[in-house]
Parts: sequence; C-alpha cells; structure tokens
Amino acid sequence: MTAWAARSLPKLTGPVVDEAGLLSSADRSVISNELAHFYQTSGIQLQLVILNSLDGEAVEDFSIRLAQHWKIGRKEQDTGVMLLMAIEEKKIRIEVGGGLEGQLTDFKSGEIIRAMSPYFKKGNFSGGIQFGLVSLMDHLKGETQLVSKGEMARMAQPDQSPSKWTYLFLAFFFPVLIVVILCFGMLGATWGRVRGWPYGGSGGGAWGGGLGGGGFSSGSWSGGGGSFSGGGASGGW
Repeated sequence: MTAWAARSLPKLTGPVVDEAGLLSSADRSVISNELAHFYQTSGIQLQLVILNSLDGEAVEDFSIRLAQHWKIGRKEQDTGVMLLMAIEEKKIRIEVGGGLEGQLTDFKSGEIIRAMSPYFKKGNFSGGIQFGLVSLMDHLKGETQLVSKGEMARMAQPDQSPSKWTYLFLAFFFPVLIVVILCFGMLGATWGRVRGWPYGGSGGGAWGGGLGGGGFSSGSWSGGGGSFSGGGASGGW
C-alpha cells in the first residue's frame, strides 16, 4: 500500500501567492500594495493564497500547515490572517493567528466566506477576493492593540511618578499632536476614497487602475514569526 504524500507547500513570494494564475498582473500588483500597506499601518499581516488544487488534502489541514510554515504575523503577537482558495475543490479557508482569534472569530470568518461565495459562483473571482479582503481589513483595522509578551511584562512593573515637567509637556504638546494626527488621518482617508480604495494605500479603484508612487517589493515580504492554533472557518462555492 502506497503512503499518501502531503501536498508540497508553495514559497512565500509576496502578499499574493497565486499558483493558479487566477488574477491579472495588474490585480496582483494592486492587491500586494494594499496588503503591504495594511501590514505597515496595522501590524496585521494579511496573506492571499490561490491554489489550483489541494491534491486530496483537506483545506483545513493544508491551511494550518502552510500558515505555520510561513509564520505569518508578528512574533509573540500572532497577528497573521490567511485567505486561501483552492479552485479545483471550490474551497475557501480563512486561517486566523492566535493573537486575533478573539477579534476575528470563527463565526465572523464564516460570515465573510459565505458573502464571498456568490461572487465566485458567477465567475467574478476578482470581485469576490476584493470583497473578502476589504471585509477582513474593515473588521480588523483600528480595533487591534498590539502588545507583545515583553511589553506586557514591562507594563506590569510599577511606574515611577512623572515629574511636573512631564505633566506640563503633556498639557501643552499632546493636544497639538492630536490635531496634527487627525488632520493627516482625514487627508489619508480622503485620498484613499478618491483613488477608489477604502484605505490610504497606493492601489487603484476596484483592483484596477494605476499604482501610485513606490510599490511593493517581493523581497520585503516574509513571515514575522507568528503562530496559529486552528482558528478560522472554511466554506466553498
């Protein structure tokens, strides 16, 4: 009896690993830039994987194996999320890092997958992927406070009483800083909406259009040491 061989794992070459060649080069570039921008601004590493086939392996088994191998997300904070599709089996999996399981619950992951399915049934893969990624980012952005284990240990130590100069600095400088941050935030949000993408990145509207200045470099994308324990959801179309 021949032993079953597990499917080989693809290499982590960027925010989008499209073995199936499903997306156009323009779509891959725009999505990669937006996911890289989201990682830089939120600390959450969101990965898209598109496979031709799972070669007989369950989507849950392959997904957790791949996520653990790539170590998506920041070390100790475990802030990785992987959206995986298998075209032949018509399967979708959202794999959630341990640090985000309380926020991106199994129920919410399943809800997003069920909302993606109608796009795929109609053959609108680009639209379904866009919807899924935007839904994940909308749910995750601005809600995650990233605190490492080392930071938590330091926070547990008693603080020294601040001097009067500290209070004076906060009283006069902090309000000015808040105003500056709000102004830049509104400017970035407005620019993102003008470009057609709901985030302040460099992508064009609806995955199309041209890229802004700079762009994603494949050499700058790698796993950050995050871990996974099986949180997430699966579905299909």
